[in-house]
Amino acid sequence: MNVTVVPIPTSSRGLLANAPGWNETIVPQGAKISSHYHDFQAYYYTFGISKMRTDQGDLSLPEAAMVVVPSGVVHGWIGPESQAVAAVGHFHDGHGYHFVE
Repeated sequence: MNVTVVPIPTSSRGLLANAPGWNETIVPQGAKISSHYHDFQAYYYTFGISKMRTDQGDLSLPEAAMVVVPSGVVHGWIGPESQAVAAVGHFHDGHGYHFVE
């Protein structure tokens, strides 16, 4: 699978959100983003997302992280269990809409 998770400061969300091309999906408490895959290596930034779901199981995430997902890896995002709101962001032009369930 070779997913890479790098903890980042939670304060970086404001900086990223103000950068050109930022795309962010809000994930409410108890919700998740549907599993999907890409034909490119994806670089995500997560804030308050508890886990990343893959075909090989769930991967716990730190409070804020940069997550590198290789091409072809099926993945989804599991929102917070206790805090009100979380977010997944990226800068990919070719990325489709994240469906929140």
